[in-house]
Amino acid sequence: MEFQTSTGCLGGYLSSQKRRRSWHPAYPDVERGLLARVFWNIHRKADTLWVQWVDAVYLKGGSVWDWQPKKGDSPLLQRLAKIRSRFITAFGSSEAAIQHMVGWSSSKGLDTSKAYEYFRPKRAKQPWQTVIWKAFIPPKYSFILWLGLRGRLSTRDRLMFLQEDSSCSLCINTQETAEHLLFECPFSNFVWTNIRQWLGISRHMSTLLSAVKWLIKEKTRSSVQNKARLIALACTVYSLWRYSEVIFEGKTPCPEGLVISIRITVYRILLTLFPHRLIILIHRVEL
Repeated sequence: MEFQTSTGCLGGYLSSQKRRRSWHPAYPDVERGLLARVFWNIHRKADTLWVQWVDAVYLKGGSVWDWQPKKGDSPLLQRLAKIRSRFITAFGSSEAAIQHMVGWSSSKGLDTSKAYEYFRPKRAKQPWQTVIWKAFIPPKYSFILWLGLRGRLSTRDRLMFLQEDSSCSLCINTQETAEHLLFECPFSNFVWTNIRQWLGISRHMSTLLSAVKWLIKEKTRSSVQNKARLIALACTVYSLWRYSEVIFEGKTPCPEGLVISIRITVYRILLTLFPHRLIILIHRVEL
């Protein structure tokens, strides 16, 4: 039987094979964890057809720790060799690496999650990570607050490469940065002043990080008040950021209206959390 092939598709495939391309995985630490499991299966000569084939064709019955890959070997084997080199460098010898990997394995093979945890970069935990991701805070508020704390909030100064006007949408006097939009702008300052007075927050907030740190440090005995402050912080940040886009569309800024909108939102969320309590938020939260 004769098969017909598309010369266009086949030609494109063959031409792509003529040039060597580097491949970068989207999740390198996850990939290394999976490769470590494959490498461990080869080390213990697992009873699988593929491992037996690798052992017969490449290792020639020898140890994977002594095997040296050739230039023409597959990319998978090349990456397994790099994983092996990383283990030997980290633990000092192949024997020490084997002993360490034994702790990751069980009767079913190497635990990929333990290997991933080894390869995963360890970063210092930020104090705000335990605060912003709360079930009672709407996800869209938490997400914008998270972007702001990471310095990734979409503001006009980040769009200067598009040759757009970078002046603040709210005051039109200064370049719109995240710090200016959320705290330095007279519009934002008016909103924060009213929200702080409403919730009995005496501290002047100048940055998101300082605001979150203060809320963590100054927790009260009232769970309602603590939740109200966190919700108000996230809601205010989201509202100011979203409001700047509304103003950009040609609407007249109204800080008093935004304050009322934030207060109503906070009330609604609290009433869903505490439906059987009367909540009065003037200068503090009373039960």
